[in-house]
Amino acid sequence: MLKPLGTWGHDMAVALAVGINPRIGRLDPWAMAMHAIDEAVRNLVAVGADPGRVALLDNFCWGDPTKPDRLGSLARAVEGCLEGARRYRMPFISGKDSLFNEFAGEAIPGTLLISALGLVPDLHRTIGSALTRTGHDLWLVGEPSERLGGSLVDALMSIGDRLVPPAVEDPLRRYLAAHRLIAEGSVTAAHDVSDGGVAAAVAEMAVGGRLGVDVTVPAPGESVVVALTNEAPGRLLLESPRARRDRIAARLGSLGRRIGAVTAAPSIRIGVTGPAAGREPVTIDLGAAVRAFTGRGTAPDGRP
Repeated sequence: MLKPLGTWGHDMAVALAVGINPRIGRLDPWAMAMHAIDEAVRNLVAVGADPGRVALLDNFCWGDPTKPDRLGSLARAVEGCLEGARRYRMPFISGKDSLFNEFAGEAIPGTLLISALGLVPDLHRTIGSALTRTGHDLWLVGEPSERLGGSLVDALMSIGDRLVPPAVEDPLRRYLAAHRLIAEGSVTAAHDVSDGGVAAAVAEMAVGGRLGVDVTVPAPGESVVVALTNEAPGRLLLESPRARRDRIAARLGSLGRRIGAVTAAPSIRIGVTGPAAGREPVTIDLGAAVRAFTGRGTAPDGRP
């Protein structure tokens, strides 16, 4: 969040966010561009920026574009940027290219970083990602995917899924709805769902606020791992007072659902609905999660 010098006569500010996922680029450069744009935009929305007033910048880090395979993947990423600008209705105003990044005949993984600048209408209405109060509702905007291609869990567990979650067809509708709720004060915390999926995002909110949480998330198939760790784009977690429940349900409609609440229990509890329902919820001690996140102590599974 930035408040430029000399702009003290009004409450507007500027938010800066970035999106990047080179793991997706290895599978589908077009999808990498779309996912990077979405990540940058949803990070802006999560702090209070208006998605209708955003500008984009690109930064391509690539190999030798005189070689056909490098040039082909670069062209696909550029096509993804073009489609992203159209879908999100946001212009690219600048950028930077770093090409010919090769060593011993091997190119670096083609990587695209998207930076996004968004106007914040009221800096006093900005929010963070940490949970704020016991009893508040937690909402999930967006839909999951059965695909794990390019995800963190796929890389860590060597799953080998090469299918990337599809790009969002109509992203602005959900982001404008979330922005209006934040701007009117109905949302007290928000966090984008990205690396690690919804399970990681829920845990990060709980760790940030040092508060427990009990949620049940939708499962797109029979796998609990997929339900908790898929990185489908277009998703946000919103925390709100229980008194605003009807207001948020009306604003979001089919774009989101209430998945649980902030609790006084010292634990992070995440269950699933759908085909994978009936499985035992994943429960992590909040204190252990905090120690693992801060690097002081052991992880929840006992590892140093």
